[in-house]
Amino acid sequence: MIRTILLLLGLITLSSCARQPQHVLEAERVMDRHINEVTKGGKLFVFGTGGTMMDDVEMLALNFFSQTPVDLNGARLLIVESVEKCLTEVNSDPKIYPYLHEYPFTAENLDYLISFKDQNYKSLNPPFIAFVFLTEGKLYYDVNDPEADKYVPYHEESYEEALAIVRGERAE
Repeated sequence: MIRTILLLLGLITLSSCARQPQHVLEAERVMDRHINEVTKGGKLFVFGTGGTMMDDVEMLALNFFSQTPVDLNGARLLIVESVEKCLTEVNSDPKIYPYLHEYPFTAENLDYLISFKDQNYKSLNPPFIAFVFLTEGKLYYDVNDPEADKYVPYHEESYEEALAIVRGERAE
């Protein structure tokens, strides 16, 4: 019985020391570079990363928070600028290219979240946006409902619509 337990503990220890696949290492390197770029101005702070990377880099997930109160237009501008930087970094990196599930990597391949907090790390109340999230090429903006203590939907749009607005174009 003791031998079995020691054997299992040894196997668990050895398996936890396994080296990560190269595509995961490349994805982490690119995400780290992106994080360093978007957080250096002090507007964004990272609180999580991840992705879908079983056999290749299918999706990247980045989660940030900001203590800068913004309205819908400010949230749109911040997330579009950040996502565009991320996409440029991924698509221009020759080391990650062979591991990308799809090239070019697009907003469809990102889950990107920015949560807006006050100085006490509580969600901002209207008229400010509390949360913006990009998933599957769509942006969702939520506001905080302080009475219900939850986020409620405020606005949604495709990433392409948001990009066109930020670029000053009219989406059709």
